[in-house]
Amino acid sequence: YGEAGNFVKRMQMRGVPYGIGGAMRCHFGKHLRVGMEGYVSHLGYGGNDSYGSVGWGGVLADSKWDIKRWTLFVGAAVGGGSMKNLTLLDKTPTDYFLEDGSASFRRYAFCAVVPFVGAEYAISKKIHLVLKADCLLNVSNPQADYPIGPRIFVGMMFCH
Repeated sequence: YGEAGNFVKRMQMRGVPYGIGGAMRCHFGKHLRVGMEGYVSHLGYGGNDSYGSVGWGGVLADSKWDIKRWTLFVGAAVGGGSMKNLTLLDKTPTDYFLEDGSASFRRYAFCAVVPFVGAEYAISKKIHLVLKADCLLNVSNPQADYPIGPRIFVGMMFCH
């Protein structure tokens, strides 16, 4: 800790994030899909109940290729989001205000660009299993506590 309660200790965000989200797409021709998507991801780290949470949404466009029951796709989304980060340096109860500088809470907004790649497997005409990888890039408001790296999604897509 620094003078006057300044927060100076660094803590690395590591772990497996979890979250929920979804996408809605309209098909244009054989290969183009356009729509929107939104997600929220949470990551606990540091052993003292510290966490980071990012929520975002935007418009997307992707190209798809159908191969029997498989659909391969690659695309990108553009939108906005918000990052929340609570860092606790000590194992202390969080139901009161900490004046000793052992906690930091930050929230900020950003514009996002999100390249992605993935595959869908058609279980039936209306239900697909989805495996997707992306990287949520903060392009407008870089911050030292913004986690960056690939994210992997496994889920289901309900088709119409």
